[in-house]
Amino acid sequence: MPSGSPISVPTRRVRIGAASMSRLASDRSPLLPSGRPTMRTIFAAFLFLWASIATARADDESHRFSLSYDVQLTGIPVMSLDVQALLAPDRYALRTYLFTYGVLDWLFRFRNESATDGVIAGERVRPARYTTMGIWRGSARSADLTYRDGGALDVDIRPEIKDDDRDPVPEALRLNTIDPLSAIVLTNLTSRRDSPCPGIAPVFDGRRRYNVKLELVGPEVLEAGSGGIAVGSAIKCLLSVEPIAGYQKSRPQQKRPPSELWFQRMLDDTVWVPVLIQGDSFFGGFTATLRAFATRRDI
Repeated sequence: MPSGSPISVPTRRVRIGAASMSRLASDRSPLLPSGRPTMRTIFAAFLFLWASIATARADDESHRFSLSYDVQLTGIPVMSLDVQALLAPDRYALRTYLFTYGVLDWLFRFRNESATDGVIAGERVRPARYTTMGIWRGSARSADLTYRDGGALDVDIRPEIKDDDRDPVPEALRLNTIDPLSAIVLTNLTSRRDSPCPGIAPVFDGRRRYNVKLELVGPEVLEAGSGGIAVGSAIKCLLSVEPIAGYQKSRPQQKRPPSELWFQRMLDDTVWVPVLIQGDSFFGGFTATLRAFATRRDI
C-alpha cells in the first residue's frame, strides 16, 4: 500500500461510560458484539495489534487517526475491531471497540470498549486513567484504573476478585505497571525508528499481571490476496504474552506460540500501522486484517 495515502472511511467516536455500557448490554444488532475467557487470547493480541503506531512520530507532530480490522477464525469472519488514536509529543489517548458478529456472536456474544489517556515524558509514558467495559453472554465486566504518584493505582473492578475465581494480584506486582493500551505507546517510544519492534512492557489490566514482548523477525512482502488493504513491503514481528499473576484458577494458563504481526508505514512514513496479524486461540487459528485507515480531527 503506498505510504501517505490513507483511505478515508466513515468513522465514529467511541465513548466510554454508563451510556456506552447500557448500549452494549441492550444492543442485539449482528454488527455489534459478545466474548470472554476463550476470547482473551485474541483480545490481548488486538490490544497490541498496532503496537508501533508511535514509533516514527516526529517530535513536533500530532497524529489523530482511526483503524478498522476484520477477524477470521479458521477462515470464518467473526469479529471486528475499531481503533481511534491521538499521539502527540506530550500526550496520548487511545480508544478501542471490539465485537463479535455472525456465528460467533450467536454462540459467545462479546463486546468490549476500552480507553486510556496519559502523558509522554521522554522515553516514558504515565497513564492517568484506564477504563474497560464488556459484555459476555449478557454479563457485564468492567475495570477502572486511576494512576497515582509513585507508581500506585486505585482499582475498581466488576465483578470483584472474590467473585471471579482468581486471586488478587499482590500490590508489589502492581507497582509501576501500565495498562494494556498505554503499553502500546511505551513499546513505541522504546523501539527503534526503523522498526516497530523490539520492546517489552509490564502490564496490569485490573485483574491480571503479565508482560508483553515484541520481537523483530525482519522485512517481508505481503502479496495481493492476503486480505485487507495492504500489499508490498512490511516488517514482521512476534508478539508474546508472559502470564504472571491474577489468572482464573479454573483455567490454567497454557503457553501459546507467539502471534505474528506485519507492519507498514503510513502518513508519509511517519506512523507504523499493523496491517496483518495471525495467531492461535482456544477456538483455533485467527487472522486479523486492516480493512480501513483514516485520519481524524478528533477521537
